[in-house]
Amino acid sequence: MPNSTKLHAIGWNQEKGWIACGGEDNLLKVIKLESGKGEGGGNLSMNQTLSGHSGTVDICAWNEHYQKLTTSDEKGLIIVW
Repeated sequence: MPNSTKLHAIGWNQEKGWIACGGEDNLLKVIKLESGKGEGGGNLSMNQTLSGHSGTVDICAWNEHYQKLTTSDEKGLIIVW
C-alpha cells in the first residue's frame, strides 16, 4: 500500500479474483490476481485506485452476482461502484 497506509477493510471477489483494499487517507484500491496454476503463484494484472471517499474507508464488500463493489467510509458515505 502507498506510504505504509494502514488498511481497515478488505473485500475479495473469489469468482473473479478481485481484491478491494480500503484504509486511511481515503485509500481504495482494487487489484486483480490471475491464477498461477502450476507456476507457484499468481500475477497481479490490475492495480487501480478509486477516488470518491473523503475519509477512512472502513467497509469493502463485493456483490458477486451483480459484479459490484460497495464501500463505506468513516463519514457515512456509501458508494456502489
